[in-house]
Amino acid sequence: MNQPKHFPLQARMMWLWPVVARRDLPPRETITGMKTGIVFMGLIVLLLLAAVLPIAGDRSAAALYHSPVMILLLGLLAGSCVWCCCRTKRSGWRLIGFLLAHLGIVTVLAGGMLGFLFGMRAMVRMPVHDERPIDTVMVDGQRQVPLGFKIAARDFKIAFHPPTYVRWHPLPPEQVGPGEVPFREGQAFETGKAGPWDLGDGQSLAVSNLWNVFRSEWVPQYSLPDGSILAISQQTPSFFGFTLVVIEGEGRSEIPVAVNQPASVGGWIFYLMSYDAQARSYIDISARRDPGRGAVIAGIWMIIGGVFILSFRRTEETTDAT
Repeated sequence: MNQPKHFPLQARMMWLWPVVARRDLPPRETITGMKTGIVFMGLIVLLLLAAVLPIAGDRSAAALYHSPVMILLLGLLAGSCVWCCCRTKRSGWRLIGFLLAHLGIVTVLAGGMLGFLFGMRAMVRMPVHDERPIDTVMVDGQRQVPLGFKIAARDFKIAFHPPTYVRWHPLPPEQVGPGEVPFREGQAFETGKAGPWDLGDGQSLAVSNLWNVFRSEWVPQYSLPDGSILAISQQTPSFFGFTLVVIEGEGRSEIPVAVNQPASVGGWIFYLMSYDAQARSYIDISARRDPGRGAVIAGIWMIIGGVFILSFRRTEETTDAT
């Protein structure tokens, strides 16, 4: 193929040559056709992959997510989808599926842009032993933003998986060096198993001895008659949550919040992130406001519906001429 003298700038990039250099399509379709949209999507995927690569220093490759190049490619992809919708010659159900799929992509991108431009995020540390309502949050560590209502936290609850205890045997003083622990690690015992533990030498221990009935928790350590100690290992939470108190004017409501169970109030979404593992006196929650979230969800459903419709093709029944 001979390259024309006055060829568009895009054609100078050899990897775009098959897309933009087609002579069998009008000029507008070579720039905004389906293959060009695929090229845009491929470049976006490459940028997303590059954003997770580690780089030296304190810099983060995640800045590519908000780079002008990424925004430009997303805009070109959205424009390509809109142009395809305007130029399509499909009809009937296939037209509906085509429009839903392509306009769904545009809706997702528009919602993401709204969230990028006008979304807000804040981390809030709230006490749980007493209610201290707040009505503002610090966004990006720079400015106070009013919520439009007051929130407080109460009734923090946590549950753990059955813990494991490790037996530590005392060492003779002559075997303990400076700064060393005067115990030797021994066998591990799981509290999830029924029946008493066999400690050896004819000794046994009922698991119920390790449960503090008054505090409803496992004891941190238990001393055995031979001088050894059963010490609890680090417990893994199976659940932790609290009650979010929302005060609007004279009204008051309570919403349970847990991990992966956020609360939505007045356009804000509150996620439980962590808690005070020592005294359990406070919790850390993430407050987010994303005006484009609804558009993103709607766009995803549009894409699913459009692809579902496009998956069906009419089967033409033909008969042999006799």
